[in-house]
Amino acid sequence: MKKFGAGRSIDDADKVLALHWSVVKPSWKCMRFEVKNLGPLRDAAIDLGGFTIVCGKNNCGKTYLAYTLDTFLDTIEYNLRLPLHDKDLDVLYSKGAVAVDLEDYVSDYIDVVQKTVPDFTQTLPRFLAMSDERFEATEVKVPLTRDGVIACLRGGSGPKADILEVPVKITKTASIVIKRSSVSTKVTITLINLSPELPSKKIVRDVLALQLAHMFNSTPDNPLFPKSFIITSERTGAALFRSELLSVKVRRDQDQSKPMPPTGYRGYGYQRPVEKDIEFVLELKRFLPRKSYIAERHPEILDFLATIAGGTYEFDTSVDQVRFNPQNVELSLSLAESSSTVRALAELYFYLKHRAKRGQMLMFDEPEINLHPENQRKLARLFAMLVRAGVRVFITTHSDYIVREVNALIRMNAVTGEARKALFRKYGYALMEGLQPQEVKCYVLRDGVAEEVLFDEGCRSFGIPSFDDTIERFNSLYNDLVDIGA
Repeated sequence: MKKFGAGRSIDDADKVLALHWSVVKPSWKCMRFEVKNLGPLRDAAIDLGGFTIVCGKNNCGKTYLAYTLDTFLDTIEYNLRLPLHDKDLDVLYSKGAVAVDLEDYVSDYIDVVQKTVPDFTQTLPRFLAMSDERFEATEVKVPLTRDGVIACLRGGSGPKADILEVPVKITKTASIVIKRSSVSTKVTITLINLSPELPSKKIVRDVLALQLAHMFNSTPDNPLFPKSFIITSERTGAALFRSELLSVKVRRDQDQSKPMPPTGYRGYGYQRPVEKDIEFVLELKRFLPRKSYIAERHPEILDFLATIAGGTYEFDTSVDQVRFNPQNVELSLSLAESSSTVRALAELYFYLKHRAKRGQMLMFDEPEINLHPENQRKLARLFAMLVRAGVRVFITTHSDYIVREVNALIRMNAVTGEARKALFRKYGYALMEGLQPQEVKCYVLRDGVAEEVLFDEGCRSFGIPSFDDTIERFNSLYNDLVDIGA
């Protein structure tokens, strides 16, 4: 029997996946992200689905878009403040606790977001390490509707609700505890005070303003603004030259004693997403004790990644170095001794094993770098598994193999009964790898505009014009060469 991952049969994998994925059935709520006059992009409106694919020729703005989106998702909560209504604050002070319905705050929240987004746009030059002049005409918008926000607040799934409890210390003798369920819009706020005097309302209001805003983004499965983890196209260099990049860490550590800038980002000459990428590589040792949601609930995804990389990774703390262990070989290699494919996938492995969370968005800039076409197809399958497991995926790509594999997964998922089992078994797929077309959002950046590629129900596929045109022209050339006997 063909094997799935490290020693798991397809049948075993299907049983495991069916067990886990019957618990989490993502019903993605789309966030809309709009930008104008961003580098080569004049106008781009992107709806983020479970799996978002952005294609286009070189220098069309894919990386500009990805870096701006990643920075927005990573910083928006840092800047949002949602004041508690006076009547609710009065009840909290008089009774020591208050039940708040977030639906009563939706309009306030939308107003706060819309006022904050322009501030983000003004700080974008610093985040992307570019001059202000390049962004003078840039606009960023995040349209929100009341129904859309409420849908995210009620977006919990699974056999039981997730309960979020956040304790926050206000003074030496006072603290607040905020508690909410992932399937309810109700929040309970409790004031705990050990002093005869109550803390000032201003202090409590200021603390609650941040925490109340966070409550709008606290549903694990479908947060309104999913936290992003980005893997940039610089990943192979970051992994290979880890020791040389320690100079960045030294500078950063020296700055820790200095006040944090208002943006919450110091900046060391790199674009912010690239610096995040580098910092993750530098801080790998710190993340090793953590076991991610994927490692705990979906280890078969890590097994499948091992089949793509051709082995497993480990961090050797004795020499502070990433090592690679090829499958079926008694050998341990440094990244410098390993193939470019191994280096290209190292960061993905450690993210999946130690950092991945439900509701998070994995952003991957050109994941096909250094991968053989077969492994590009497998990587698309891995992305589908992540979507099934509750992790959103956003990629920029030049790979026709990845897009065609996504189309195949959608078409395979439509097959039912024994024919489905036979088809998946014949080609070595696990039954839970399929995708629904509504989970996938696909865009082509062309002539300064983001064009959405709609799912063609007749062909049951997404057709990418830039890929299709190139393939057709090549086929035409090849046919002419055959006809003339060349």
